[in-house]
Amino acid sequence: ATVPMKDYSWKVRTWDKDGKSSGWSEPARWTTGPARDGWEAEWIGASWQKDERGNWYTRYPMFRKEFNVGAGLESAKLFISGLGYFEARINGGKVGDDFFAPGLTDYTRRPFLGTNPRIPLDPDVTAYRTLYLGYDVTGMLRKGANAIGVTLGNGYFHTRPTAQSAQCEPFGVPRLIARIELTYKDGRTEHISTDTSWKAAESPFIFGDIWAGEAYDAREEQAGWDKPGFDDSAWTAAVKRSTPDGPLTANNGPTDKVTEVFKPQSFEKLDNGSYKVDFGTVISGWTRFRGITGNAGDTLKVEYISEYPSPRCEYIFAGSDPVDFAPRFTWYVFREAVISGIKDLSAEQLTAEAVNTNVPVNATFTSSNPLFEKVLTIFERSQMDNMHSAVASDCPHRERLPYTGDGEIAMAAVLTASCCNKEVKPSDPAEAMAILKDPSSKKVLVASHRGDWRNYPENSIPAIESIIRMGVDIMELDVAMTSDSVLVLSHDATVNRMTNGKGPVSSFTLDSLKTLKLKRAHGVTTDSLRVPTLEEALMVCKDRILVNVDHGWNYFDQVMEVAQKVGCVDQIIFKSGGTRQATAKAMQQCKDAGIFYMPIVTVVRDGSSPTLDTYLDGGEMPAMFEVCFTQDIPQVAAYTKAIQDAGSKVWINSIWGSLCGYNDDDRAFQSPEEAEKAYGRLIELGAKVFQTDRPEYLLQYLRKHNLHD
Repeated sequence: ATVPMKDYSWKVRTWDKDGKSSGWSEPARWTTGPARDGWEAEWIGASWQKDERGNWYTRYPMFRKEFNVGAGLESAKLFISGLGYFEARINGGKVGDDFFAPGLTDYTRRPFLGTNPRIPLDPDVTAYRTLYLGYDVTGMLRKGANAIGVTLGNGYFHTRPTAQSAQCEPFGVPRLIARIELTYKDGRTEHISTDTSWKAAESPFIFGDIWAGEAYDAREEQAGWDKPGFDDSAWTAAVKRSTPDGPLTANNGPTDKVTEVFKPQSFEKLDNGSYKVDFGTVISGWTRFRGITGNAGDTLKVEYISEYPSPRCEYIFAGSDPVDFAPRFTWYVFREAVISGIKDLSAEQLTAEAVNTNVPVNATFTSSNPLFEKVLTIFERSQMDNMHSAVASDCPHRERLPYTGDGEIAMAAVLTASCCNKEVKPSDPAEAMAILKDPSSKKVLVASHRGDWRNYPENSIPAIESIIRMGVDIMELDVAMTSDSVLVLSHDATVNRMTNGKGPVSSFTLDSLKTLKLKRAHGVTTDSLRVPTLEEALMVCKDRILVNVDHGWNYFDQVMEVAQKVGCVDQIIFKSGGTRQATAKAMQQCKDAGIFYMPIVTVVRDGSSPTLDTYLDGGEMPAMFEVCFTQDIPQVAAYTKAIQDAGSKVWINSIWGSLCGYNDDDRAFQSPEEAEKAYGRLIELGAKVFQTDRPEYLLQYLRKHNLHD
């Protein structure tokens, strides 16, 4: 039998009719949760919220707890349920990338359910269930003092008092249960669980309702509330809440995430001083603001334009420092929005984020009639917009309720669209590495330069997670070393460009570096993102994506030590430039270490490539060359053909025009026609790996041409 709160893995092999066995598959992994009677935790709530039918509290509560972690921590897991929705933070950083969690269920018995003529149901007709989620938070903890903070949104659990016309009977006031399980290298275990020693306070969410919207007052923020050392003496003790009838059950459905990001298609300032933006597609989600400014007390308001009145969406500024903002506990339906209460705003500070249950779109359809393709696109968008908290609703803006009749009517179309087409799957690093080494493979792999830095800070954990969700095959990251000899992710030798600090990376200890906040590409400081260590990054990448370690040769032994510790040596890629002698030496060093290597060669303006010439003259050939060229001259095509004729493959960087004869990402992004000219030319030259700054766009192009899964 399995043991609660432990990691497990399994492998599979098969036998054919002659009894010959296959090789073992790559291991698959899962983690068991707590036993239903083994949480050793209490449901807690805020003392000022009275758990009586008829009360409606629109200001969200938040909770915190400090705890210590001893030396030799091996793993830490957080198991948590917060009703209606929760957002957990540890040591200043958000746990996971989920929204509207846990999933919607019939949490507990509602005695008044049958008294409402709109809901004539016996309250005892269904089985009850309450979902929880589990997170590996090992990398978020440190030896010594730590802190966890949790904000609870009302969700479907705590709704406005039921009236005769209402369609959702409330379950009760918000409540939280959580357990952090610590396992040490010597076998010891400890746990931190919710009880009345936790502290509670009102959050900056001064208004929140899943139907009526959200308002956030930044003046009510309490800096450091989710970090150790915060003075919570003015907070009240949490109180014990009744346990829902539904037993705690693992959230076995997909959670909601940001599934797509849209840029403004048009942006204009209106005569009254407000701004109107059109994102080109109707979505359910929200607008994300980056680097916006105002004066203390100014109120940013967003009116989302749809067929029904817009729910409330407000942000009240605390001061003049640039800030980022997006709602967190409800969604809006819109294509266009009108923004008021802010003096200076540009289109570059806005994106629209589609937020919905993260189910894969495994349907593709092409037709000579573009109308049919458009109908399918609208249908898919409608289905996604209606999926939240792992439930399909009737409509995403007005009722937001999971009527089963709607699902029954749409089921035939949904099954037809989803079953007849090819599934888009995430990259498999073992399969991707096999493709790298197979000169006969026609597949084209995608390497993302510093991750999804257009939406997250470069070389950050969210930037890595984002490209993994896209299906990118290779994460290109850069490393530097702190003064206490810890490898961290940084392209630059200094922290000046990408953090709110100044000075060389090598002048910071890891602890001091972790006090700095990462910046986004446009220079605005994030709230909680920190420079990750190489170990933290590789833990995210393990068994999920290949890793090209750039700027790593000076730390080769240390990189290998970390990769061996994490168990991902077979996912590492190194490359370097120089002479035949230097690159051959590097290739042997990587070969001895069991990692993939390729030389970087350049075709210079006169059409020559001295290093490449020496390889083509004879001797051991690497599996792949990275080929750089400023001009797309005939000699480039001759060299790439010679590489392929010799049984090797070609890697081309499309990130900058000077590296690929100006057949680069920015050119391709101008239009589909330019993409055919730019990306098509690199494929014509034999590129089997693109290193790109536009991974999502490139993947769309390759999938359209059946060059990528």
